[in-house]
This record gives sequence, C-alpha cells and structure tokens, in this order.
Amino acid sequence: METPEDIKIHLYSAEEYQDDLGGTHAVPDGGFLVVLRAYRLLDDEWIDYNPRKAANVLELVPEDYEVDGEHSALLLRRLPPGLPATARDVL
Repeated sequence: METPEDIKIHLYSAEEYQDDLGGTHAVPDGGFLVVLRAYRLLDDEWIDYNPRKAANVLELVPEDYEVDGEHSALLLRRLPPGLPATARDVL
C-alpha cells in the first residue's frame, strides 16, 4: 500500500458496523467479510478518506467490495492484499 498521504484503516466486523456505525448494508449473509473505513491525516487530524480512493490504494477490484457512501465505508468480500494475517485474528 503506497500513497504519498498518511492513511490508516479501521476494520469492523458486520456486527460492529451495525452497532458502531449504524450501518445496515453489511448483513452477515450478504457475502461481506468485513467493513473497512480509511482515514487520512490532514492538519494533525484524522479525517474520513474517500472509500473509492481507499479501494484504489488497497488495490481492490470492483468484485471485492461495495461502497457505503453514507458511512464512508467499504464493504469487503475479502481482505485487501498485503494486509497482515494478524488482522484476521481480530475479526
């Protein structure tokens, strides 16, 4: 994952997405593994990063995700390439 910007990501289970964000698009039987929100550093503050740009930076193909624009989130069908295996352990 290479970008000139400082970016961090937060992974949510479908249940956390519903509870923490109020999202309704990522139901467990909808084929989504995880929900991802990306943030970028701007003037010493982490702000939402455009989900479509995040998908590009993470090298996702359109079949891998759907965008929830209301919650600035990516609903992922698989984890992004290069994501540490330890990320799977928290889900």
